[in-house]
Amino acid sequence: MVRKLLAITLISAGLCAFADEFAYTGALEGETGVKLSSLWITISKLEDGRSTVRIPDFLSMYGYIGSRISPTLSVGASLEMGAGASMGAGYGLFYNPFDINAVVNLKPSRNLRLFAGAGLSFNNIKENSPSSKKERIVPGVHFSLGGKINISPSFGILLEYKGRMLFGEDTVAHGVGVGVYMLAR
Repeated sequence: MVRKLLAITLISAGLCAFADEFAYTGALEGETGVKLSSLWITISKLEDGRSTVRIPDFLSMYGYIGSRISPTLSVGASLEMGAGASMGAGYGLFYNPFDINAVVNLKPSRNLRLFAGAGLSFNNIKENSPSSKKERIVPGVHFSLGGKINISPSFGILLEYKGRMLFGEDTVAHGVGVGVYMLAR
């Protein structure tokens, strides 16, 4: 898990470095961030008989690169990787999604940005119980909505709601998160 988070950090830093090189033209913008979410996963196939599991400390990192279409609108793409676990009496659920997103940012004021995104999600789900160990990677789709407030020209805070639906399983994951981000300028 630590290696995966390190890899996404390096990818994010690379995206921001690339965006920073071109930001002076006004064409590209970039951003990296870290989010902490409270996540709920509803799975019909849990080993311990529960249908919903809460992951209170779900950590994710992302990198974004986009193009400004106008002073108030930009579109782009982001990569995000997350990690979280829920442990109980003899049972553990580990959840690691990797998301590829298309994102639209609307900037109604100088320090406020609203965003919406959607894309593909690849979800690594691992269950450990006394009787079995199951691990699977399940593709799916996701969407996100949120807002970002710039605290300084290159730093800000965000609030996001994200939902995921996984293919081939009766599985839904959704959660609310807060985070911090750095802008490439």
